[in-house]
Amino acid sequence: MDEIVEGARKKLYKDGFTPEPVLGIRDNIMKMGNVYASAKADRIDIYPSELKQKIKDGTMKETAETLLFMGCVPSYLDMKMIPSLIKPLDAVGVDYTTLATEEGCCGFPLFLMGTDEFEPHAEKVIERIRATGAKELVTPCAGCYKTFKKIYPEVGDLGLEVYHSVHYLEKLINEGKLKFKGDLGKKVTYHDPCDLGRAFQIFEEPRNILKAIPGLEFVEMARNRLQARCCGGGGGVLANNPDMAVDMAAERVRDALAVGAKIIVSGCAACKDNLRKGAKAIPKQERGKIKIMDITEIVAQNME
Repeated sequence: MDEIVEGARKKLYKDGFTPEPVLGIRDNIMKMGNVYASAKADRIDIYPSELKQKIKDGTMKETAETLLFMGCVPSYLDMKMIPSLIKPLDAVGVDYTTLATEEGCCGFPLFLMGTDEFEPHAEKVIERIRATGAKELVTPCAGCYKTFKKIYPEVGDLGLEVYHSVHYLEKLINEGKLKFKGDLGKKVTYHDPCDLGRAFQIFEEPRNILKAIPGLEFVEMARNRLQARCCGGGGGVLANNPDMAVDMAAERVRDALAVGAKIIVSGCAACKDNLRKGAKAIPKQERGKIKIMDITEIVAQNME
């Protein structure tokens, strides 16, 4: 099905039928290096102060074993995901670097809309990543993960192992490096992002992380794993039809409310953002105090 949609979009793009809001995202990426047309310098605004200072002083390593690739949505739209990813990595002493202000969009939206610009854009990103000499790349963004793992190999070799944050955090837990404290005492459910679940069948890693947190009562929504309902935030839907995207997210939040969950956790910045919009679209008396979190946040909050 993916290939059919991709092929149709390439034809629509070539014939000039791509919707204007979607073309706006293309222009933002080509001109400013990110989907929001935000300044490059603002990409590190949400970094922890110590890391930000190293970047400004020019003392951050140019090469390291691990490269953190943050992604556009965590960098520009979210206040918590990047600090929450860095906190456990610092705690266990991971040797990492970032591309900082030189990190740009991975190009996934360009691929999704069927542009000719995707491959040359990807080639530049590959060159930038390889220059770090890293042996592994970790990203908290499900879209970036899919792009690096599934789409880039058709363009060029990244020359390193690609991990999503759920893989990396589960690995640290299994190695006994990450331990959790306290008693969360809340019902938590997990929303499977399409770019992890449908694309790669990454289902157990995030659930294993959640089940490792003391006092967390894990509940499954009726539709989960391969049957999980899309949140509506990916695939260009949010740009092209924002009202439908929010309606889809509200439906997914209702799935969580139906099983009594107080926290919905996901492994995708776009899912987190859109599910929050969906929750706000539900009347307050119906939604209660349901919270939407990324997997990195719940880990960082409950670490010893």
